Amino acid sequence: MSDFHSFAKRLREKAKAFDKEGNELAITAANALIRELVFRTPVDKSTALSNWVVGIGKAKINPISAHVLGSKGSTRFQSAEKAIIDAYSVLKNKKRGQKIYISNSIDYIVPLNTNGTRSVSPGFVEASIEVAKRAVQNRIKLSKV
Repeated sequence: MSDFHSFAKRLREKAKAFDKEGNELAITAANALIRELVFRTPVDKSTALSNWVVGIGKAKINPISAHVLGSKGSTRFQSAEKAIIDAYSVLKNKKRGQKIYISNSIDYIVPLNTNGTRSVSPGFVEASIEVAKRAVQNRIKLSKV
């Protein structure tokens, strides 16, 4: 009987490790995705870039102002830094089982992604998703679970 209890205990420990790793993979994916979205989004005043936000449990749907308002991309890096820091601070509090939502509520984000700009090709959202997938794949390769 002790063999069974020992086996059951090891199985529970392994399940807990998989659950924890799954949560960490979700956070890895979200961190990679938000970083890529922020840096790939075309910038004029920094409003579209600033509106990449993370929600836990539900999407954030209200547009926000540019973190640092500029023109012709002049505040890209300051706004990007703030958007990424904000996202990371939300993600660090994610618990197992909670859903992550990454959204951008600016009304022109879909046409911007569909049409691109002179400096950014169409499909920057899809390209960002591919990078996030690779980040997760790399994490899995390094995982010991």
